[in-house]
Amino acid sequence: MKKLLSLILSLMLLVSGCALAEDAAAVELFEGNWINFDDGLNVYLPIDWLVKEEIPEEAAAAGIYYAVTSPDGANTMTIAWKALEAETTIEAAQAELAAVYADAAIIETETAQLIYYTDAENNLINFVMLDPAELGMYMFSFTPISEDLALTAGMIIGTVHFTPIEEAAE
Repeated sequence: MKKLLSLILSLMLLVSGCALAEDAAAVELFEGNWINFDDGLNVYLPIDWLVKEEIPEEAAAAGIYYAVTSPDGANTMTIAWKALEAETTIEAAQAELAAVYADAAIIETETAQLIYYTDAENNLINFVMLDPAELGMYMFSFTPISEDLALTAGMIIGTVHFTPIEEAAE
């Protein structure tokens, strides 16, 4: 797991220097498309990844509202949102996750602070980001755990940013 974290942290340094932005000339790390959600969340995904049209009821109840898979179906990414009961900081959220997941660490891109951790029991690479507009958090989950998927996950996470809803409407 330490090797995966080192790999992702190295990639985050690379990505933070690239500063992908939807409105500016972007350095493309892979051929992809911007996915822009109504709440202002934006993420750049590989062009050949397939959107899962239907989210199973159980997954939707857990907050998952978006899912994509690699063309061969071997890798999956989901995005979930969860309301929080009280305001928190990224440091407090990291400490809470570290009590369960020893590798939980704060990472930074040019546009976001996230918490990275692996969930070996469920074969997941996770990134958690506090919602800047609401009392909640986003979770980006990638499965299965592998070095190849860790690289792709790091590149995708490096693109995550928010556009204030007022700007998105213009």
